[in-house]
Amino acid sequence: MEVVFVIARRAIFQENNLMLETTIGYTFTNKALLAEALTHPSATRQENGMAFNNQRLEFLGDAVLG
Repeated sequence: MEVVFVIARRAIFQENNLMLETTIGYTFTNKALLAEALTHPSATRQENGMAFNNQRLEFLGDAVLG
């Protein structure tokens, strides 16, 4: 059952991703980075002990902006 949920979630994300790209007129080359940027910490997925959500990118952006 978990596999079906993951596949469905990916399909929904891909469809929403396409709508986002169409709406803003830009095609993202790194879809994994886009997914990370749009992932709230409450929906975090982990791979090899690392959490992938927008907090890492938020921290990087704050560091760059000063």
